[in-house]
Amino acid sequence: MTALRCLSVEPGRSRLVEGAQSELSAHFDLFEAQAARTPDAVALVFGKGNLTYRELNNKANVLAGQLRDKGVGPEVIV
Repeated sequence: MTALRCLSVEPGRSRLVEGAQSELSAHFDLFEAQAARTPDAVALVFGKGNLTYRELNNKANVLAGQLRDKGVGPEVIV
C-alpha cells in the first residue's frame, strides 16, 4: 500500500494530505471487490492462522460499525 503523507494541523494532531483520502477509498473499494469475487480465498496469513476475504471483510465491517457507534467519522482521530 502507498504510504500516506501527513500535514501537521496543530500539536498532537495530523490531517491526511488532500487526495490521500480518495486514494485510501480506492484501496477499500478494491478490497471489497476482491472479497466479492473470491470470498473463500485466503486474504491474510498470520502465525498458524489465516482469514478468508469474507472473514476479514466481515471483521472490518463490524469494527467500522463499532467505531461509527462511538462517534468516529471523517476528521476524527482514533
